[in-house]
Amino acid sequence: VGNLVNYGKERAAARSWGRPLARPFWRFFLLHRGRMDLLLRTATLFSRLLGWGRREGNVRHLSLALFDRRTLPVLAETTALTEFSGVHPAQGKTRERVLFFTGCLINDARPDIARSAVAVLTRLGVEVTVPAGQLCCGMPFWSLGEAKMADGLRARNLDLFQAPGAPTTVITACASCGGALREKYETAGLTFVDLSVLLSRLLQQTTDRPTLGRPPLDRSYSYHFPCHLSFTQKEQAAPLAILSRLGAYQPMEDA
Repeated sequence: VGNLVNYGKERAAARSWGRPLARPFWRFFLLHRGRMDLLLRTATLFSRLLGWGRREGNVRHLSLALFDRRTLPVLAETTALTEFSGVHPAQGKTRERVLFFTGCLINDARPDIARSAVAVLTRLGVEVTVPAGQLCCGMPFWSLGEAKMADGLRARNLDLFQAPGAPTTVITACASCGGALREKYETAGLTFVDLSVLLSRLLQQTTDRPTLGRPPLDRSYSYHFPCHLSFTQKEQAAPLAILSRLGAYQPMEDA
């Protein structure tokens, strides 16, 4: 069924009159991280100048005709890759080595997630490598039937993942990227793991209850299972195990 759906998407994309015009544009920007960052910053400025995409007082981004007036979250001042590219040594004895794939959203809009991930992992004894040249995972383009574009992104990313001496475990904090990596990047010698799964395993190997520098939770939060984590990656236990380990999990009936 999945193959039939993908075939239908590719046929629809091939018949779209606008796609041939857009493909060279996307190839020029998507296959080069610096160009893509410049595009996003330029689109942000253009959007602000025209007053497009204002919602509840917040300026949104990329609400351009090229994107069918769709919007993305507000961009951060500095991208995660600008701030964190490179090797981050483990604190104390190195228990594991991983490669961190940020994905587009974390890189451009939520670098704080990357900052927290690197800080927690290195504190738990993990050496974290953040490749500077990583690109979009390709999931949006596979979803649109643009398989050739997605395959090109995958090939560029695999070149980084398989560089000599690179860690063989690739982690991501983005459930959508993780789903794409596990479904589309099947390659001998590489393991793709969601951040929550790695953290859960590391915490199980820790004898004391870590606070990781944070005070105890003094309020209640609700946890939503990301769809791509639950259904594509089929991972639900790990996030709950982390919350339980920190003494912060209380199940709610019929939630």
